[in-house]
Amino acid sequence: FKIDEVPINLTAKVKSKDTRFSVDAMPITEYYQLYDIETEYPTELKLEIGLYDSDVQKGPLMAVAFDEGVSGVKDADNPNLVRWQLQNLQVPETLPDKAYQIKVRAVDVANPLKSEELVLDVGVRTPINPVPTLDEVFIGGESVDISCTSSIYTNTLDMTLYKGTDEEETVSMVFEKWLYEDIDGVQKKVGKMWSYSHTTASEMKEGVYDIVFTGTVNTTPKKTESVLRRVHVIPLNFESVTITGAWQHWRGQEDLFGEQMADMPYRFLSWEKIYITAKTIGDPDSVFVRMSEPLEAMSFTDQNGVTYDYEDDFGDEVDFPLKLKNQGNDIWSAEYILPLAPSTLSWDDERLKPSYEVVVTAKKNDTTIDYVFSESNGNGIEITGNTTDLIYVQPLPDRR
Repeated sequence: FKIDEVPINLTAKVKSKDTRFSVDAMPITEYYQLYDIETEYPTELKLEIGLYDSDVQKGPLMAVAFDEGVSGVKDADNPNLVRWQLQNLQVPETLPDKAYQIKVRAVDVANPLKSEELVLDVGVRTPINPVPTLDEVFIGGESVDISCTSSIYTNTLDMTLYKGTDEEETVSMVFEKWLYEDIDGVQKKVGKMWSYSHTTASEMKEGVYDIVFTGTVNTTPKKTESVLRRVHVIPLNFESVTITGAWQHWRGQEDLFGEQMADMPYRFLSWEKIYITAKTIGDPDSVFVRMSEPLEAMSFTDQNGVTYDYEDDFGDEVDFPLKLKNQGNDIWSAEYILPLAPSTLSWDDERLKPSYEVVVTAKKNDTTIDYVFSESNGNGIEITGNTTDLIYVQPLPDRR
């Protein structure tokens, strides 16, 4: 017979080397496995195996020479029949998702121009699968640890905070570790863990914001996959702050003589005990109070030159800033007996001097927020006389 007239018979099948994948959706860097490869031909053949996009070769071409007992074996009854060993073909790491072909070519070693080709349809699809883990609520001024898992093929993972707002910012998450799983008794890499520590700005407005996690695979072109999560941002703030006097002398009531009193909740007497209560948002580390200097002064000299010391009157001096005590459930409180201080309003409601200020401050780490009682805010602190005026001075009705 003439060797040129003898056809080369070639058969083969393809599967995924890793049973978790299919040949139609093979991730980059994984392996197709060719099996049941058989050739029949009178003279020596070699195999050439490659991955193609139509006629364009993708990645290196595998050349497999016949080596008895190593790359294949000849059939004992038919020496022209060769059963080849399994052959693994790796998907190049830059290959984008689409359909491809594996071309298996049996080539006559003595006459390389003679060959037989078998085409097997396959596909590439590389998963990214970003799965973030984060708190549903972000507190202004507070740091949160955010994590996200992805496939092992993901090269980078970016996080876009507060998407679509003026505060939008994109950061690169940090690769932290590989994730493993026991598969058929073998620990295999099944994912990546990424992390990022984020501090929410204390001035962020309260609201619901979008955070987008985007994983990227460096194929050509690059492949990305994004998932969105929503968080509720609650800034470090005060829900409410109140200052209440024990006497509450100006509460809009009628006095003993039927005269209508002014309703001035922030008008107090010197030596009156006040109660400061704050309800906070954002779990501050501390809450404290500062006041205008006359309201913090531990001594007072009146117009007659008589000096009054706070310690003599109440046993101890008070240190400022005055710390509020955490009562639980975001409630902070403090009590303070006001010292003798110059009056800002007379008993006849005449302005004697500007109202005083009280500043309540919440602090968390290096972030602070103030609640200010002041004249400009419409809630300045007024002082009129002192408690002894009401105890010892008996007002008389106008008899005119």
